[in-house]
Amino acid sequence: MKNRYKNIIFLSLAMGIGLAVSFASIAKRSAKKTVEKEAAPIDTAFVVDTTNLERLAKIAKDLHFDQENISISGKLSVHNGSDSSENVSKLPYRLIKRGTAFYSSLGLTETLNANGLYVFVDKVQKKILVSQGKKITAQNILPDMQQMIKRMKEEEYQIRENVVSPTENKISLLNPNHIQCKEYSIYFDKANLHAKGVSIRMSNIDDPLNDKKDKTVDFRYANTLADASKLMSTRILKKLAKNQYSATEAYKGYEIIVRM
Repeated sequence: MKNRYKNIIFLSLAMGIGLAVSFASIAKRSAKKTVEKEAAPIDTAFVVDTTNLERLAKIAKDLHFDQENISISGKLSVHNGSDSSENVSKLPYRLIKRGTAFYSSLGLTETLNANGLYVFVDKVQKKILVSQGKKITAQNILPDMQQMIKRMKEEEYQIRENVVSPTENKISLLNPNHIQCKEYSIYFDKANLHAKGVSIRMSNIDDPLNDKKDKTVDFRYANTLADASKLMSTRILKKLAKNQYSATEAYKGYEIIVRM
């Protein structure tokens, strides 16, 4: 189901679950690049730009999704050069986290983990899936500083900062020959260094040097006021008996599927 797939994309991005951009040691450089390095007559040891790396870490503090309280909203875009069915453009999303309670929406889907229940709403098919509440372990999108330095050295990422607009810059980790992730960029406000978005360019594993097959995921966001009502399951469901629910008036006509 396409909407559910898009929702999974969002959860992976927002919570860092399963995001394949933590610079895992997978084929750290192409064979061509390795040969060139071995043939070099001088020392070509890679040097990490620790000054800009520390700047990136400071900006990335806004991306620490293991915080107790989070409320962000924005738009998600995906462009997959290998599979256009995954493409979306500026799809609205919302993320609220208060302690162990979690709510997200992406386009016409909603996910709620609160009050002992895990609830998934598909507004296109008018279905509500209800199951036991889950333990969500939020991971950060970026590793800690020492881990990042280690990965940059191993996989030879360059770090660059570029002007985007009079008020916005982006700072990027770049390796155009990487078999997994070629670019990881954070957009930020130049005045206060607050992150405003993240863009990730991932290689096609079957043809990593073909840029036209890359997959780019871009999400822009801002801190917003939390709507506490979003974290209440009673907004969506009425409990009738043990493991039995009906939809509230706002979701009238929705089919409820209970899997406890």
